[in-house]
Amino acid sequence: TPRCIGTSGAFFDMYSRKHVEEVFNTQIFDIYAATESGLIAFECRNGAYHVCSDLVYLEYMKNGSDVSFGEPGSLVVTKLYGRGTPLIRYTSIDDVVTPLNNDCTCGLAGGLIQRIHGRKSDSVLLPDGKMAFVSLFENILGESLSEIKVDKIKRIQIVQHKIDSIELKILVDKHLRDVGHPVDKMFSIIKNKLRNRLGPDIKIGIKEVNRFDAKDPYIISKVDRSKFVEKMYLV
Repeated sequence: TPRCIGTSGAFFDMYSRKHVEEVFNTQIFDIYAATESGLIAFECRNGAYHVCSDLVYLEYMKNGSDVSFGEPGSLVVTKLYGRGTPLIRYTSIDDVVTPLNNDCTCGLAGGLIQRIHGRKSDSVLLPDGKMAFVSLFENILGESLSEIKVDKIKRIQIVQHKIDSIELKILVDKHLRDVGHPVDKMFSIIKNKLRNRLGPDIKIGIKEVNRFDAKDPYIISKVDRSKFVEKMYLV
């Protein structure tokens, strides 16, 4: 049994995380980093993200102003080391995170990040100005699979056709297709959970597909966002 497992990169939903921790009987520690800035924060044993304040200076902004602690904001990074190109108030990481103004009981000092929501470019903009991130869809998917107790989905893709219409394309594991709940029942559970989070005015469709290409994006939005105002983040 490994003493711990480190993860980094794409969003890791709570269902998958719990499954890996149970299988290996150990704790996962996530590392938050970016290609441009390097290490940004790391997760402690209590699940809090501690900012690497000796390496980066972080700001959290929305519509040009600082957000309050506990409120999601766009990440702005200034890199404090390196002899190459300076990285000053860099916004192109495109992530939305929630800063936290608490002391962590693990004993480590420094700034904290409560939650990393994902990239703004990997999100769905709703008619009321709310934005739904990959993390929301992944966690709903995880909750649904936990409910049916069979991990029969291999991959999904969200396509936003209109501001009030989204479609989930789902690739089902053919080896587990007939195990547990029927596929139609699973789709119904996912759709109901999404409707509860996104609201009753959003049209939600689910389509089963036979394959995905490796480079297919997680979210495709066909909405011209310049015509709408981003008001808040749905987390």
